[in-house]
Amino acid sequence: MALTGNWNKITFEPNTDVTDTASTTYPSDLPSDDPNYDLRGQTVSNSFNPSEKVTTSYSNVYIMIRSISVDANDVGIGPDTMNKLVKYETCYRVYVSEAARRADIDDYTHQEFIFDISYDPSQDLFDQAYTQLKTLEGFESVIDA
Repeated sequence: MALTGNWNKITFEPNTDVTDTASTTYPSDLPSDDPNYDLRGQTVSNSFNPSEKVTTSYSNVYIMIRSISVDANDVGIGPDTMNKLVKYETCYRVYVSEAARRADIDDYTHQEFIFDISYDPSQDLFDQAYTQLKTLEGFESVIDA
């Protein structure tokens, strides 16, 4: 199972041509152990370069799920309130072609980990992962390989 087609890599990079300023006003009643105690009652301005979205397009790529890791922990404040917290980490790789992937599994152009995909453990995790990938920005033009 894999995806193929045109893929857009989306990144966010600082725009060095633009400078914005953000101001923070610190309350005058900060406790003495606050790290900003010396700034109490002051307004401090900071300059920064805002991020801009950058799209890099790749044609006819081959995308494979490399792995899905499952981390299950018991969380709660006592034996009566324990719940199972399950987190999934999905890793996908983008190859220039299926032939490149077959020749060398580690010859990929991009690898990324996704932490916010929810899975139904009673269904095939890889099927769900590929379905979820196709809903993400940049994956609009890929199809099942």
